Amino acid sequence: MALKAVAVLMVLAAATVGAFHVEVQPRGVLFFRKGDRQEIRCVVKNCGKTSSITWSVLKDMPAYASFSGNSTVYSIIFDPVMEVHGQEFVCKVKCGTENKQGKARVKVYSFPTDPVIQGHTSLNLNGSNTLGCSVPDVYPREFLEVQWLQDGVVLQTHSSQYTFPALTAEDNGRSVTCRATLGLEGLASDQSTRETTVSLSVLYPPRFTRLPSSASVGLGEGVALACEAEGHPEPAVTWTAFRQDGPPLVVGQGNELVLTNVTRSHAGIYQCQASNSVSRIGHQVAVTVQAPPTNTSMVVSPQGPIMEGERVTISCRADSLQGGSLGIFRVSDGQRTPLQRSDESWTSFTLPNVLLADSGPYECGAVNDYGAETATAVLAVQVHPLDVELSPKEDIIAAEIGSSLLLSCHASGCPDPEVVWKDPQGFPVRSSPEGGGSVSRLYLSPVALTDEGVHTCQVKCGSVMKSRQAEVKVFSFPGSPVITSSGPSLAGQAAAFHCTVYRVYPSEHFQVDWFGGGERLGSHNGSATSAVQNMTVTLSAGARVADQGRRLTCRVTFRMDGVPNEQREKSAETLMIVHYPPQNTSITANPSGDLKEGDSLSISCRADGRPVGGLRLFRVSDGQRTMLESSSEGWRLSVTLPSVLLQDAGLYECEAVNQYGSEKASARVAVKSPPRNTTVEVFPSTRVLEGQNVTICCRFVSFPPPAVVLSKVGNGATLSSPSGTFVLSNLGPSDAGLYQVNVTNDLGCQTEIFTISVISLSTVRPLDFVVPAIGLGAMLASAGLLLEFVRRARRKGSYMLTKCTSSSV
Repeated sequence: MALKAVAVLMVLAAATVGAFHVEVQPRGVLFFRKGDRQEIRCVVKNCGKTSSITWSVLKDMPAYASFSGNSTVYSIIFDPVMEVHGQEFVCKVKCGTENKQGKARVKVYSFPTDPVIQGHTSLNLNGSNTLGCSVPDVYPREFLEVQWLQDGVVLQTHSSQYTFPALTAEDNGRSVTCRATLGLEGLASDQSTRETTVSLSVLYPPRFTRLPSSASVGLGEGVALACEAEGHPEPAVTWTAFRQDGPPLVVGQGNELVLTNVTRSHAGIYQCQASNSVSRIGHQVAVTVQAPPTNTSMVVSPQGPIMEGERVTISCRADSLQGGSLGIFRVSDGQRTPLQRSDESWTSFTLPNVLLADSGPYECGAVNDYGAETATAVLAVQVHPLDVELSPKEDIIAAEIGSSLLLSCHASGCPDPEVVWKDPQGFPVRSSPEGGGSVSRLYLSPVALTDEGVHTCQVKCGSVMKSRQAEVKVFSFPGSPVITSSGPSLAGQAAAFHCTVYRVYPSEHFQVDWFGGGERLGSHNGSATSAVQNMTVTLSAGARVADQGRRLTCRVTFRMDGVPNEQREKSAETLMIVHYPPQNTSITANPSGDLKEGDSLSISCRADGRPVGGLRLFRVSDGQRTMLESSSEGWRLSVTLPSVLLQDAGLYECEAVNQYGSEKASARVAVKSPPRNTTVEVFPSTRVLEGQNVTICCRFVSFPPPAVVLSKVGNGATLSSPSGTFVLSNLGPSDAGLYQVNVTNDLGCQTEIFTISVISLSTVRPLDFVVPAIGLGAMLASAGLLLEFVRRARRKGSYMLTKCTSSSV
């Protein structure tokens, strides 16, 4: 039995090795890098028949690939590999009637470059600093893991940013690593992990590690100043000199400044400044040059001639004093009297009220441990000549009552003049004048009649006395004149206007003139008086309608020496108000011609009158006046009919009314309309006996009046009637038929059609015409006459007309 089993297995194995099957190469899960060219082969083995191979995507979507091969090896080619190729691909093979397939699982990834770290080149001290790690073109990104490491220690995981809590200067140059791992299962480690390491660049401001100290050096000697600093970036050191004889000057670069062959100009403050891109710091050091005082000088202020009583300042200064002192001395008869001493390089002495005795030479002395130097100046004091001027300088000064007048007395040539003012009676002014020094001011406020006269300013300077006088004349012209009247005047009556100028003085210098339209209407001159008074001048004038709005001017002219031009003339104006009844009443229709129904019509009323009254607009129809609109606010009134109708035609009347009377104006409005509402009536009926007469009444609405034409359809005969009434006499059988009435004007036409039936006498039974024998002769005679008339009428082509009820027009 065992041998049989072995034999069976061997047969099966032999059959299996030679059986038809499909292989996909390469096998297993395939990791294709995005952008590469990759190929999957489908190999057919042991198919002794004709085979066919196809590739497809397990999902229902395109393969986005190309294909190449034959019936035994058929490849699907990805060039380049794209994200959409991350699918399961199926190779289907048909060998004769037998079908088999193979599968390939493709995973697409992209990890082309190492991570890039940003923000490590400019980190700050003591603050928050954030580094960023970017990994470009990674796919699939959801499998990417980012780690931050420093000195082999993991700082942070799962974040593309890392923030340092605080950095110190010692952190400068330390390294940090960003490690990126693409966690695709089965992806080779050399393809799944990349990392980048950078050095930290921590910026911090300069700090001094060595500073210079103050230096004192003798003339012609040398000195070295050292200044060192550290920082990141490396700070640059600059030396600047601050000297008394000029602006700051950069004198050196580097950690050391060497001064050789020192002169006085080297003395001053030197600043060592260390700076980098973060900040800058500085340190100052004083350099003193050991030398005797120099440039000693003395100045007297003010310069030029100095008058007695002025304030004089004598100043003294020297350079390179260095622990010495300055002194100001008065030199007289070979003796030096000290006036001022100071340890500073500048000092001064002031004479607040210089005297002639203060004239003479003065000396400034500068001394220190290395020597001394002096300077001199001469003070010359002169006596001022006294001169007095009065302002205003006019011989006569005009001042308005109630105003303020300022008289200024200017004394020159004296440092401390004594000024006294005297009134027109020669008494000193009790109230102290304002001012002081060389100018004294006398305020007359408010100016009164008692201030009229001569005012005197008396000035004394030592034994010298001078005076000036001003004559003041007072006046009153406080305001413009005021015009009053009794109110509006009725045309044809007299009007009175009063012009009053209040509180004038002296009135004999005033003239009042009335003007109207450039014409002088009246004039009046004031009379002499010793008090302030009011002046009134009356103008009487006849009121005319043409004077309405006429401008009347009252001009007051003041003629007195010393009065400013702007106060010599004042005026007032008024307008004449003349009342009169309405006039020039007019009414206007727009458009002014004939209208058609539906047109817009505006009717305007205008009038003139004083005072303004009211306007009323009426429509007059059949002797009745219907008010359409009224206005009590002016002489303008307007009414608009947006769509005029035939019944709006007629007479319109405008009436203007005020308290003095009324006036009317009228205008007629015509409205055109095409014929409408046409009706036709036939009397006694449209069915008549032979020989009877009929009256045709045509009624219509139309303007202008239409032409009404009656015609029998078919024979061409027509008949016209302006009233729309037609009479057909002695109708016969030939008159029966269809009739037409045409109603026409220049705007349109309407037509009515009707039928007339004529019953022949031959069809009427004899009993219907039984006539008493006594009237038979008369009837025959009348019939003969009627037939003759109809015959003649037909020959002339017209119909007899009779009147009917009128139509509307």
